[in-house]
Amino acid sequence: MPEKLYKMGDVAKLHNITKKTLRYYDKIDLFKPDQIGGLNNYKYYSRKNFPILKQIIYLKDIGFSLSETKYLLENRTHELMISELHKRLNIVSEDIDKLSQKKRSIEYLINFYERAKKINKNDLNRPSIQIHDTRKVFMLDAEQNDKEGIMLAYRKVLGRLRELDHFSHQEYGSIYFNNGEQLPKRSGSFILLPTDFKIQGQNILPRGKYISMYHMGSYYNEKAVTFLMDWLNNNNYKAIGDFYDFCIVDRSFTDNEDEMIMELQVLVE
Repeated sequence: MPEKLYKMGDVAKLHNITKKTLRYYDKIDLFKPDQIGGLNNYKYYSRKNFPILKQIIYLKDIGFSLSETKYLLENRTHELMISELHKRLNIVSEDIDKLSQKKRSIEYLINFYERAKKINKNDLNRPSIQIHDTRKVFMLDAEQNDKEGIMLAYRKVLGRLRELDHFSHQEYGSIYFNNGEQLPKRSGSFILLPTDFKIQGQNILPRGKYISMYHMGSYYNEKAVTFLMDWLNNNNYKAIGDFYDFCIVDRSFTDNEDEMIMELQVLVE
């Protein structure tokens, strides 16, 4: 009894692919029909070759290119297949790590924006105590102490991270380097880093007690720093770290720089 042959449309339907796909596989000699016949040159496939088509579909689904798949089918050994699958597993594992990092970044941003939208004018210029765990930051000095200098320093921070093949979606802002007594004369920009980042030049914000204060204004605000320094002196606190001014509501949410909301933080004892 002759073996039953299947038309292209039937094969496509059985494997949930299109006839166009089967025609292309035929064109590149990846999966060819067993017979071509009839007035319309119908293409027919035998059941015994269906596992090959299944393998093509499977390998494509897990990321192999058609040229890679063709090579594997032309050199069918368990050793080669295992070797190539290990390579694919490594690629998928790297992709999973990157997606997991993106997921953490998205979750972080959701929580950050949820906090930002709850801030109102009653919360401004009211210092409070916060306990923070150890945090990582990447920072650079500004060439000039003004909004322009801070902005340019921040762009350099981002550029340096990109050179290191890193990007952080966490809070950024301005630094006022504490000189012990007077209003800081050096400033710069920073960005928080995820805890799993390990890059040259990163700095550590130690765990401890911080005085925090929301205020309005842009990236460089001597008035807010002076206000907080006076408050510390009047309430018997000593700043033992630099002043970090976190940008909470930036130009993404307001067209007016003066309506931006910052959170000034400093480690105290």
